[in-house]
Amino acid sequence: MPPGKVALVCRLPLEKVQELYDNSYNPRCRRFANRNSFQDAKLALTMFHQGESLADICDALGGLHLYTVVMSLRQNGVAESAIEQRFPLKATPY
Repeated sequence: MPPGKVALVCRLPLEKVQELYDNSYNPRCRRFANRNSFQDAKLALTMFHQGESLADICDALGGLHLYTVVMSLRQNGVAESAIEQRFPLKATPY
């Protein structure tokens, strides 16, 4: 049932019903699809070979954790020394 009809039937404010509808777990309302780890790993490897920093790769992949990106690169055969050269500063919260 659309939010407008629910608001009328339940006699609730439309704004509140719309907010609940937008934040629900209903698949019709979801804004983002499930992550595809294969595509993420492929993109991370491509970006790494193009010279991007690990922090930029994490941001580009929608805020993935640094650990996830590093493990993905290790599994794809990137040398440990090459990964260590691109670690962000310790003050960066990744």
